[in-house]
Order: sequence, then C-alpha cells, then structure tokens
Amino acid sequence: MEGNLVLLEESQISIWSTNQSSSTASSSVVAVLGDDGNLVVKDGFNSSQPIWQIFDFPTNTWLPGGKIAYNKRTKTQQNLTSWKNSEDPSRGLFSLSLKADTKEYVILWNGSEQYWTSGSWNDHIFTLVPEMRLNYKYNFSYVDNENESYFTYSMYDPLIISRFVMDVSGQITQQTWLETTGQWNLFWSQPREHCEVYAFCGAFGACNQITQPFCNCLEGFSPVGDWNLRDYSRGCARTNKLQCGNTSVANQESMDKFYELAAYEFSKGKENKGIIIGAVVGSVTVVLLLGLVFILIWKRQRWFVGKAKMEGSLVAFGYRDLQIATKKFSEKLGGEGFGSVFKGTLPDSTTIAVKKLESISQGEKQFRMEVSTIGTIQHVNLIRLRGFCSDGN
Repeated sequence: MEGNLVLLEESQISIWSTNQSSSTASSSVVAVLGDDGNLVVKDGFNSSQPIWQIFDFPTNTWLPGGKIAYNKRTKTQQNLTSWKNSEDPSRGLFSLSLKADTKEYVILWNGSEQYWTSGSWNDHIFTLVPEMRLNYKYNFSYVDNENESYFTYSMYDPLIISRFVMDVSGQITQQTWLETTGQWNLFWSQPREHCEVYAFCGAFGACNQITQPFCNCLEGFSPVGDWNLRDYSRGCARTNKLQCGNTSVANQESMDKFYELAAYEFSKGKENKGIIIGAVVGSVTVVLLLGLVFILIWKRQRWFVGKAKMEGSLVAFGYRDLQIATKKFSEKLGGEGFGSVFKGTLPDSTTIAVKKLESISQGEKQFRMEVSTIGTIQHVNLIRLRGFCSDGN
C-alpha cells in the first residue's frame, strides 16, 4: 500500500504499517524475508538499499547481524523489550538498552530502574560477563560513527542457529536451536537468578529461588493475572477487604489486625490465643533445634576446613583433606592424559568428583587464575566447582 508494508484486520482496516513517508508508490516494491531472519522492504529484488527493515525495530529478540543501538542524532535508544507474558507479545516491563558513554548494556524495569549491567566493553569482552573468556560461541564487534553507536554479533560457527531474547522473566537469555529436539536450548542467562530481577513478583509477592513457581503471595493475598503464563508483574492483591472505616463493626474481634490479614482471616477468642501461644512455643523450639544442629555440623566440619582459605567463592582445600574425602583416591571414575577423576564425599555427605592433576605445566599463579575464572561460571548444564588444592600434588 503506497510502498509500505501494511497489516490489515478482517474489515481491511490498517492496524500496523511500516509508515515510511519516503516510500515509493512503484509497483516494484517487495518484502523479502532473508535467511538471517531480517524482513526487508525494498524497491525491487535487486536493490541493495532497504526502504525499511525489521532489524531496525527489534522487539524481544536479537538475531545475529542485528543491532541494539544508540542514535546520536535523535538521542534515542533501541530497546530489546520483553513480552507482557508468555502468550501476549504486547510490551512488557523489562528492556535491554545500550549506554553509549560507557559501552555497556543494561536491563531496566519499567524503563527507569536498572538492575543488571554487562559491564563496559574493553574491546574484547564485557567486563561483567566472565563466560566470554572461555570458548565463547559469539563474536561481538562495536561500531561507532557520527550517526549511531551499537554492538552487532555473529556466530563463530555459522551452522549454529542462535538468538538473544529479553524474556518475560526479566532475564536476557542466549539460546541455541537443537535440531534433534526441535527446541531452543538455554545457553546463558543474566541475571543468573530469577529473584535478582527487580520487582519480579510484583506488589505483595515474595520470590523464592528454590520453589516452583518462583513467586508466591504473602499471607492473605492472592495472585493477580494468570501466573500460569509467567505474568507475575501485577503481583498480588488482598483476598479479603480491610474493615478500615467500616462503622458497622461491632467489636474488636472483627477489626483488622496488624499483620497483612484481613479481619475475616483471624480466629476469635480462646482459639486465637491458642494459636499465638502455639506459634511462640513452636518458634522457640525450632530455634533451639536449629542451634543444636548448627553446633553439631560446625564441630564435624572443623577438622575438614582446617587451614582452608577463601579465594573468591572457592575453598582452598588441603591435600590431606582430599585424601580423606576420597579414601586415599581409591574409587576412580575416569582418566585423561593429564590426570584422573576420583569419587569423594564431603563431611556434609555431599558427593563430589575430584580431578587429580598428575602433571601441571603452568605455574601456581596461572593455575589459581584459571580456577578463579572457572569458579565464577554457573550454568544449568555444568556442575559447580566447590574448591581446589594447590599444595602437594
């Protein structure tokens, strides 16, 4: 329509258009979907200059070859914006944008509250994305000219199909396509934990990283919206109305109490007192039991911790500690050219795999630096590094 790509409803009323005033009314204007996922409107198939392209208007997905830019002329930013929920593609609360002055990407809640940053670009990696240091699959490059500044990326292996998605969870995710399963596989996400996302569970919602779903309502509140669609942003609302200002309330037993709950959710008379007494006694008992358990665990682990020192979040074990944990390296799980892997058990009954290096070519400083780097990486498909030993063997 007049050189623009237009989306019409059933009654032929336009509900969306590329809206390019400079478009030509020529009948040669075509729309082409490229192998890179870019939808381009141009004047003829052989034209190299696009009239309009979807890469300039990102939604929640950033494909290789695309960009998330800062426009210097208009002083505006392109945003990668989440969906409202898993089925509604309308604009959500979470967005990724570029801070051109510091060459870093940030994630914002509601366009204002920053809760994650990639760290500044040092011409090789983003400083707060340690995963980029080890066998990273993505090749990033920075472009800065008089009109705009932006990052673009490609895949080192062109056979890998990948994408960045600003998810409804408020996390920026890297995903790769698995042909064998016909599904997108999560490669990396930031922030790592859902509960690190600002206002993830909304008003009167509580986030718990261990449970599923991650969001729960406080006592006396119920979910607002469909949480099955991962739409937690609207939070929770009171299950029952407060009695504040209700002149018909006859006595104090029906009045609101200072504990989130509406009046109807409180028991009356002796039953109410019994609940309070039982809660106090139960709480004291739990505290005492937890204290006893803590003392027993502390005493049991003292011999193991010994001279252990913390390096970042990793424990520097002693060689004798590992001998005890692995029963003198008696149960071998496997081996490689430079070492073997043995089964072990920590004092808290945690099962571990201990890799024993039989020849180390690099010095101790380089060894510790590599261990520190590996220890900062967390991924759903990787086991966690608990610690290391650099004395003896």
